[in-house]
Formats: sequence, C-alpha cells, structure tokens
Amino acid sequence: MTRKIVFFTPNTGYGGAEGMLEILLGGLDRGEWDPIVFHLDVPGIAPLVERVQALGIATMAIAPMRGRRDWRWVRAFSRTLRTAAPAIFHANRVSPLDCAYAILAAALARVPAVIATQHLYVSEKSGFRQRLVSLGVDRYIAVSSEIARGLRAHVFSPSKVRVIHNGIPLEPFRRAGKGPGAAIPNPGSKPLVLTLARLHAQKGIPFLLAAVPLVPDALFAIAGDGPDRGDLERQARDLGISDRVLFLGQRNDVPQLLAECDAFVLPSLWEGLPVSILEAMGAARPVIASAIPGNDEAVVDGVTGLLVPPRDPGALAEAIRSVLADPVFAERLGRAGRERAEKEFSIEVMARRTMSVYSDALNSGGSERRADTAADTPGVLPPAEVAGKSE
Repeated sequence: MTRKIVFFTPNTGYGGAEGMLEILLGGLDRGEWDPIVFHLDVPGIAPLVERVQALGIATMAIAPMRGRRDWRWVRAFSRTLRTAAPAIFHANRVSPLDCAYAILAAALARVPAVIATQHLYVSEKSGFRQRLVSLGVDRYIAVSSEIARGLRAHVFSPSKVRVIHNGIPLEPFRRAGKGPGAAIPNPGSKPLVLTLARLHAQKGIPFLLAAVPLVPDALFAIAGDGPDRGDLERQARDLGISDRVLFLGQRNDVPQLLAECDAFVLPSLWEGLPVSILEAMGAARPVIASAIPGNDEAVVDGVTGLLVPPRDPGALAEAIRSVLADPVFAERLGRAGRERAEKEFSIEVMARRTMSVYSDALNSGGSERRADTAADTPGVLPPAEVAGKSE
C-alpha cells in the first residue's frame, strides 16, 4: 500500500531548490510513496507545476499568506492537510525560517511525520525562533555537512539532522555529445569555458568576468538568467570582453551545453550543494570552483577539479589557464568527476537515502517531536514569511 507525501515549496519562482524537488520526485519509488506537491498560487512557480505534472504527479495551489502573521492561513492550511491525510509533510526551505507557519499547520493537522530539507543556510539572528520551529520537525535533511552544522547549532535535538547530498539523473549527461548543430556559437573554435548559474550576487559572476581578460584565448559562455544580468552585461562591455562572453539566457539543453565546453566554472560566494557542479561532473568536465562550503563537498581539489579562493579573479584565471593548457590533465579531472558523481551524487542514491529518512521518521512515530514539545513550551511560532525567495 502506498503512503501519501505532501511536498511544500514556499518559493515564488523556479530555482535550485525547486529543481532538486523535481529531481527527487522523479526518483521516488511510486509503488511505495504517493506524492502531491503543494505550492503558492503565484505565476512564477508555473515551471515547477508544469514539470511536476509531466511526471504524473498532482499539484495543489495554496493562497499566499496575507502579511507576516496570518493565522487564518494556518488554520485553512491545516484543514487542507487533514483532508489530504498524508503520512509525511515534506517542506523545502532556503532560509532558516522558511515554512514556519506551514510546519505549524502540519503539526496542528497531526501529520505523522514532518520533514524539512534545508537547501541553503545563511546565518540569521533568529536562533531562538529557529529552535521553536524545530519543535514541529521530526527530521531535517541538510544537502551539505556545512548546512547540517548550521542546523544542529539552532535546533532542539540535533540528532534530527541528516546529511543527504543532492543528486542528479546522470544518463542525459552520458548520452550527450557534440552534434552537428552547436548549442553554443563558437565560430573561432576557441577553448570554451561554461558557467551555469542564476545571475545573482551569490554566484560571484563579477569575479569571473574580471578573470576573462587574463584568459585571452578562450570563449566564455554563461547560461542562466536573473536580476543581475543587465549589470553583468554592462561590466563585460566596460571590460572590453563582450566579444568573448556570451550570455545565453535560461537554457533547457544543459547536457548539450556541457558536452561542448572544455571546462566548467562556478565562482560562487556561498552555496548549499550546487547542482550545476554535479551536472558538470556527470558530463565528465573538469570543474573550477570557489573553495567554499558545499563546493568542497562535491569537488575534490586536484582530483575531480580545482578549488580557488572566492573573490579572486587572478587565482580563478590561473586555474582556468592550467586546465585549458593541458588536455590530458583536464580529461583526468573530468573522468574522476564522473566516477565520483556516479558513486555519490546520482538520483538513485539521493532518493534511496531520502526514502530511508521517511521510514525512519515514521517508525519513530514522532516521538522525538513530542519529547521536545514536552520539554519546552513553544508558545507561538515566530513571524516568518511563507513566501521565500528562490535561489
């Protein structure tokens, strides 16, 4: 008999957290689990809804909260959850206080097990409020060890936290190859450096652009969109590199893009565990990334790629030059990256570990959550925006 899971995303657009939710849904054992995705009734989440429905999974639109405290929303959402009667409520979070009121609604609906996946963790001055929210959670899933450390410092019962790295479907990256129609225009057949990223300050793209003049013989392609695109295009013009930096916009042919590049670069300033690095590893491309928590759990420096100090265009350029100048070295890095991706970062591994957490939480019968609640009087959960920002 299948058990129902309600997945909830509080975001208003399609970002990395939504992409990982989509991947997880594709890897669930549908003979055991019956998923439904609850989302805010906002236009920006339409790409997730379309992709989830294409998997044959039902979705339900939920009206956003009205203001920072909307107890009517909590009561209405709780009634909706009681009607749905899931065995598990699984919240997908970016900030530490995302889904606070949704988790309260799940507790009021007496959902047997509440799971929260933390995709990013940026420290906030809200430790006490985070602890209150944690009273309603049976298990946390952190996508990196660094995120797990942040959670364990700010929740009751740190033993609730599990680390499950992001995973991806690897087969599309194995199949992709350089076909007759180029996905990236490269008339001069220069060495090609690719970046896949949301164009946002988090991803450190200005430091990549500052490195481009130091790698004069290469072409750079940046796939993705976001609020900083205009500023980045102006920076490229000001640096006189517009002829060697291609802004490709949002793309759906990532395996083909990676098949055509010689190296992959991600100069992020902070991360959870970036899917784009896993995709590059799955495509057997050498990865050059900033040495920050999250990146360093995917990339083994000198083995599957190169890690460089963040915010350092000179070090970034030197690493890119070293990879492009030595094809044998680049191939060795890429091959080791693919082997590591197949062992640690496949959709099968991620889904199996996640389903194990579901079973563990259900088998505990919410005993830890009840024990926490008995030991500490939670009062009222803290004000928090249910509609977070997508990263």
